[in-house]
Amino acid sequence: MPWKPWGALGEAATAGQLGLYRIVLYHAGRRDLAEAFERVLGPVLAEERRRGVPLVATLRVFLDHGRRPRPAATALAIHVNTLYQRLAAADRLLGESWRSPQRALELHMLLHLSAASGPPDGPEGG
Repeated sequence: MPWKPWGALGEAATAGQLGLYRIVLYHAGRRDLAEAFERVLGPVLAEERRRGVPLVATLRVFLDHGRRPRPAATALAIHVNTLYQRLAAADRLLGESWRSPQRALELHMLLHLSAASGPPDGPEGG
């Protein structure tokens, strides 16, 4: 079964399984990636901790499903209105521009790279 970085939280992958992510991770480094993740998604993470709502996972699944609400809500096993509430929180925290094609692609790549890279204190980032 092919490796999927968006579904492998907490799992390791070989360099061959990383594919193109390997190139980006090699050049960016885990620490740089962790800093970018915190810079871009720090407010979302803080709100996630405060509310106990998986906002980062919601963003990832929403973007994984081509920004289509119904398939994303189904994949998250939540009502579509719950998805809309979570996305409204993301709009407040990130600004609505995150939904633009360019920003959404950047955010989507950041989410995938973070999932693929593992913890920042591992061999590459420590």
